[in-house]
Amino acid sequence: MVEQIREISEKSGMPIVLLPTHRSYLDLLIVSYVFLIYNLRLPRLVADEALLQAHLLPFIFKSCGAFFFREKDYEKSNLYRSIFDTYI
Repeated sequence: MVEQIREISEKSGMPIVLLPTHRSYLDLLIVSYVFLIYNLRLPRLVADEALLQAHLLPFIFKSCGAFFFREKDYEKSNLYRSIFDTYI
């Protein structure tokens, strides 16, 4: 699977985006570590703004290049949706 990700990353030249399922945010950090070990381009991390309420996790995620997503704003605001979609 790592080789498939490497191939996709090299052919497309686009960043890899991971979206957490809220089961475990630590999975994203582990996956990022695996990418680092296998010398792959590090993925972008997208996390729900609810994670900002945790004490240490926002700092760790921001240090790993994460950005945060406001699901309610995405559903309600066409402007937020447009900007977020363009950013992705």
